[in-house]
Amino acid sequence: ARSLVAAGDESVVTPLSKLAKIGNVSLRRQILRAIARHIRSPEKEFVQVLIDLVYDEDAECREHAIRALATAKDARVNPTLVTLLKDQAEGVRRAALDSLARIAKGEALVHFVEALTDEVATVRLAALDAIAVVHGKSAKAAVERLAASDKDKAVRAKAKQVARRL
Repeated sequence: ARSLVAAGDESVVTPLSKLAKIGNVSLRRQILRAIARHIRSPEKEFVQVLIDLVYDEDAECREHAIRALATAKDARVNPTLVTLLKDQAEGVRRAALDSLARIAKGEALVHFVEALTDEVATVRLAALDAIAVVHGKSAKAAVERLAASDKDKAVRAKAKQVARRL
């Protein structure tokens, strides 16, 4: 899968995406990882296939599908990505934050601020990165509160850094 996708022939995307739907978990992971790394502007029909795959039973598959969606930069995926901010898997939540920052930009700022309260520090760090990417000045107060009171030292340090740049 990786070599086919890496060759740059986007005609392989639809057949690979069909395999990703029916293959075993390991195969789905490999296909989605290859697509996320190498496809730069997926066809619109393929975007829908990826949207379906973000609900895969396997968290790693969901994460790869989300990262592949980010390459599409298609605003139709924004509601799906917002829904995935509540996923049980922290990697999925982080991927959704990163993808929203790349696709929705400032439109998703309210969701980035909400993610600052996530119970997992790495998700809060991803939310800070998203706020920094979109230059979310209106989130400065929330970022400053996090810098002053978060229980995680790395989150406090990152929040201070982001607050200075806003």
